[in-house]
Amino acid sequence: MTKISLLGIPHDDNSSFAKGAAQAPAKIRPELFSDAYSMWSETGFDLTDRLVDHGDIDFSAAGDP
Repeated sequence: MTKISLLGIPHDDNSSFAKGAAQAPAKIRPELFSDAYSMWSETGFDLTDRLVDHGDIDFSAAGDP
């Protein structure tokens, strides 16, 4: 069974305008299971069992190269 991977990249340090992308992973995850979104594909597959959430990349320990 093909898996759907979700990997959050909460990073917008290099953005000079309209910061906020770093908040996206935390905002997207709850919406995947909200009543406004369906985990069923147009072809009738239930995607719930195929979704694999790998969490977020941690940038807090990263330094400038």
